[in-house]
Amino acid sequence: MIQPAKSEGRALSANVVKVDAMPPMARALIALGADSDAAHAKIQGELEAMSEELRLAVLKCDPKQLIGFHWGQLLMGQMVPVDKQAEDAADAKAEARAALDDVMFSLEYVHAVLSSHKADEYGNSADSDVVHAVLSLATKLRQHAMMYCLFAARRMPDGLFGPETSTVAMQAMTSWVTIRGHRYQALEAEFFEFVFEPHDDALRAAYGVGAKEVAAGIQAAVDATRFGHMRAAEKALAEMHAAYDFAEREGLELKEAIAQFYKQGEERRRATESAFDDLFFGGICNVTKSSGLPPDLLADLAFVPGEETEFFAEGQLRGTPLRRMPGRVKPLIALGEAYYTCDANFLRDSAYRALQWGLQKRLPDYRQEWLNRQTALTEGSFVRIFSKQLAGAEVFTSVYYPDPDTGKWVENDVLILLNDVLLQLEVKAGVMPMHSPDLYFDRHVRTIQELVVKAHHQCERFLRYSASAEEVPLYRLIDGNYVEVHRLRLGSYRVVLPIGLTVEAFTPFSSMSKRLPQMQAILGKYPFVSMSIDDLFVLTRFLPTTGELMHYLSVRQGVAGVSEAMVFDEIDHLGSYISKNRSDQFYAEQLAEGATWLLDADACAPIDEYFADPEWATKPPPAQKFPVTLQAFLVANDARRGPRFLDADAAVRDLNSDARDQMALQVDKLRPTLERYPYRYFSLIGDEPLMVWLQRADFVDFEEVHKATAEAVAVAAQAKRCKVLMVYVKPDGEFDGGWTCTVWAPAETDSRYGQRLMEAAPMTAGAVELFPGAAKHLQGRRR
Repeated sequence: MIQPAKSEGRALSANVVKVDAMPPMARALIALGADSDAAHAKIQGELEAMSEELRLAVLKCDPKQLIGFHWGQLLMGQMVPVDKQAEDAADAKAEARAALDDVMFSLEYVHAVLSSHKADEYGNSADSDVVHAVLSLATKLRQHAMMYCLFAARRMPDGLFGPETSTVAMQAMTSWVTIRGHRYQALEAEFFEFVFEPHDDALRAAYGVGAKEVAAGIQAAVDATRFGHMRAAEKALAEMHAAYDFAEREGLELKEAIAQFYKQGEERRRATESAFDDLFFGGICNVTKSSGLPPDLLADLAFVPGEETEFFAEGQLRGTPLRRMPGRVKPLIALGEAYYTCDANFLRDSAYRALQWGLQKRLPDYRQEWLNRQTALTEGSFVRIFSKQLAGAEVFTSVYYPDPDTGKWVENDVLILLNDVLLQLEVKAGVMPMHSPDLYFDRHVRTIQELVVKAHHQCERFLRYSASAEEVPLYRLIDGNYVEVHRLRLGSYRVVLPIGLTVEAFTPFSSMSKRLPQMQAILGKYPFVSMSIDDLFVLTRFLPTTGELMHYLSVRQGVAGVSEAMVFDEIDHLGSYISKNRSDQFYAEQLAEGATWLLDADACAPIDEYFADPEWATKPPPAQKFPVTLQAFLVANDARRGPRFLDADAAVRDLNSDARDQMALQVDKLRPTLERYPYRYFSLIGDEPLMVWLQRADFVDFEEVHKATAEAVAVAAQAKRCKVLMVYVKPDGEFDGGWTCTVWAPAETDSRYGQRLMEAAPMTAGAVELFPGAAKHLQGRRR
């Protein structure tokens, strides 16, 4: 019997921050009287004054020069020293990330100023001190805005969420200020082609291009900002070397050689000018040049200078980050004859809705058709994107059932039944919150309620109906009649996943919403998970098998049930899963040690590093590590897909790295002996014992034997029950799948208890217990 190490990541991760009830900065502010009206007015006035100073600084600058300066800072920020010791390098990387956040914030503010002022108000300065002042002021404004959020939330009266209102408000406000940048821009085309596919004919009617062309154009614009500096530098260097070679060959001064060099071809001159424009004047942000998309379409994605009127309108928090930034409405700005993006991340965040509004403006009769087509797309999206992982699943869309409270017919969007896992989806196509959580907290929360709380309510209603009887009927509406199509036994499913699915990335609001009183675990045991279609494209790439996806979703559900753990977005959840495995258990352990709540910052690092690699598309994504033996079993188990194969898969995935190594070692030791014996077993003792039963696949199950043995293991471990992982092995030594069951320890009053106690004695000595099997079993019936 083997005692594996405790759960993965026992020590607190460097990225996980334990937080007490009130952040230190907020306590300091309160100590200085920040709860008072006067203190609130003071800090708000300072925030507005900083915003005004930044607005005027932006208006002094030449817009293209200013955009180019910021992107130069981003390029320099990627150059993290690599010759330092590991600890210093980590600090340097953290500093670079903080500087990156400041630049991204400043770019969004530049977009806001340019969108809110007419072109004749723009300046033309390219002075280094002037452009540096913009970034410096933006950095200070961002820091001050975060401080304002912390204590403004403290002043929020108990309301919609009772005593949790101030906590929810704090998370909403700080997220509102910080949510920007850091998307995986390599997947833009994949996302936009998917969501615009139903509207291909409408796009062609309005703009003359279809979904594929639109998606490719947006990807090209994004790629220009990702690779533009590198491509431009390569072009400029190549031309410089060519000019030197020409001068030397012709015996000319360099200046004269360059003049003659470019007289030889106008196209070459323009290409070189374009390279220098990309390097120094924001040319990589010129979407007209990079995307090839038609002007009418780009116009619908762009503000005309001065068109935005709300951001700097008179009133509370004028021009501050606590108002809605224009980049969250339209991602581009018209500068001269071209359209620019200050930050290509805006394209992912805003282009979908901006094109929806543009289509409906150009095709007034298309509004309802858009909604109809988008509903069909969203309700089928989960199954389409995860088609490989969900192979063989029963899928029911638009099934009806009687409301358990009113008896009226109600609908469930998507029900997926696969082996012993039930996934229930409610799909919402609404837009993410567009109202400042400080100025319009009620509106902000109503949007969250519509997208998250309402989906939670609908999932809860379905599961309460499903639990109302041992078996319940489900119906479809056919020709006006409700026709039974399936009988559901909720108790047959080991994992039940209620999921709310939105079109756009809805983070970090989905993580924040689990603090709401209405978001309790459904039926007391099924935490609700909120996800977006946007995120599914990343998940399917990193979790390519059925077992991986289902295990991740069950862990993700576990984290959703830890309301005090704040994980920023779905990609942080994925990164945490890859690095910690059972991250739900990890967070629960940390909270048990006394933290009020946890913030897991930059858990997405493994995903970031993967997509940052220029060769990412040709390399496997990061994944949890398994010994070769266990990986072979997981592959065979997925291929065999026997009863409860997903539970067998999860039994292996639940193990930490030490336990996986120990399990593989014992399997490798015992598997060859199956040539002489029909079965072998060993047990791993953790929080709950796991007995691994290796058996020849050509024999029938030794049910009574493994049940009795599992009871002895449970007694030895002083546990209430023991999980059995059955692993079938073919005569040639290859795996043939597996299954699981749970065996309960006999009570001390049970007649079997004494016998099991005797059998448990050698197990408690710490040995790996092997049952060779009697000779009579060799004559057992073949499977």
